[in-house]
Amino acid sequence: ERGAQALRRMVEATAALGGDQMNGVSYGLFGRASTAAPAGAVDRAAAQLGAVADHAHDQGIAMTFEVLNRYETALLNTAAQARDFVAASGSAHLRVHLDTFHMAVEETDMVGEVRATVPVLGYLELGQSGRGPLSAGSVDVDAVVRAALDAGYRGRVGLEAFSRLVLTAEASDLLAIWREPYTDGAALAAEAIELVRKAEAG
Repeated sequence: ERGAQALRRMVEATAALGGDQMNGVSYGLFGRASTAAPAGAVDRAAAQLGAVADHAHDQGIAMTFEVLNRYETALLNTAAQARDFVAASGSAHLRVHLDTFHMAVEETDMVGEVRATVPVLGYLELGQSGRGPLSAGSVDVDAVVRAALDAGYRGRVGLEAFSRLVLTAEASDLLAIWREPYTDGAALAAEAIELVRKAEAG
């Protein structure tokens, strides 16, 4: 309940800043767990987050929650779990935030899972397996974007990439960014924009 209260304060802050969407890992602690999630934790988190999502909707803010891989949370790791979480929340407004970096660790059919999640997808984040440019890695980003668009997704698409060169040492250590997959952020962003535009154009 204290977590839900903190999230409501963040909703108010988002509204005050003029934002219309709030993303993040809002359902539990971030960080590698040493044990599985306690019994009932998912249902409790879903109920609390659903209530906050309804409150956010009343403020004109869409609320999403990000699905992370097993090394960053024990609660929700797959798109299927996220869909079940939305259903358990009882909210018609809670939405899912999928990140292809995390999906590359957990999913056996990334494109299929993105397509299946589109009805409750609120944010599609593109991240390559090596955290660098979208053209260099094991994720077929183009296929993911095309599948989402073909399934009717018209929400936001974002890019996430990390390089030790552009992060503080503390942030790099927290995220286990030991290398420099890129040095030119503007070029990396331009490449991602072009990829999405080509997918939109068909």
